[in-house]
Amino acid sequence: MTTAAGHPPAPWRLQGRTIIVPALVPIERARAEIHADVEIVPVAPGMTAGGLIAVTYEPGSTLNYSELIACAGLVRSGSSLGGWISHIWVDDEQSVSGGRSIWKLPKELATFSHERRDDGTQSFFAAENGVTLVRLAAAAPRFRAPVPGFTPMVSGSYSEHFFTLGRGRVNGGPARVRAEIPADSPLAPLGLQPAPIALAGDARLVMDVAKRITAQR
Repeated sequence: MTTAAGHPPAPWRLQGRTIIVPALVPIERARAEIHADVEIVPVAPGMTAGGLIAVTYEPGSTLNYSELIACAGLVRSGSSLGGWISHIWVDDEQSVSGGRSIWKLPKELATFSHERRDDGTQSFFAAENGVTLVRLAAAAPRFRAPVPGFTPMVSGSYSEHFFTLGRGRVNGGPARVRAEIPADSPLAPLGLQPAPIALAGDARLVMDVAKRITAQR
């Protein structure tokens, strides 16, 4: 089913190969991407928590597409705590429409290539208008196990914020990862400091509609 707006309604059920790379982000860099009326939550002196998620949603998903998500920092709006998605790219027009309409996310189109080899290693590449966004290379997970999890997100525009809680699990484990962000990538100004270990595996996720955050008084 597709709405008149050109995308399926929420909830979206998504599954596919994923690489989740946690990162520290300098708060002064994060602030340039996060609205001034959103509180940035520090996790270390001068740093907040962010990261990258690279995923390819496969058959069985509401839509089949590739996606690169960049979290600029951990934020609080009202009583809601979550990651602020500063950048997000996909290769499907319906996903762009749904992301902007349902979750108030700044989705843009990009091109992707990805490979998972028989030995369990993965590579992921994303580019926008010929400019490389990121290259990821992940080793095979050291072990695999079902890892339940939640993906809390805060999104929206100045003075109008929304909260989404993605629910799912990853059947995977820790894996060495190398993340390369070229100097001309739109992600470079974030100053991400990626961890050398990612969570890699197969993800299942349910994304419900975003809910407007009511300001605390």
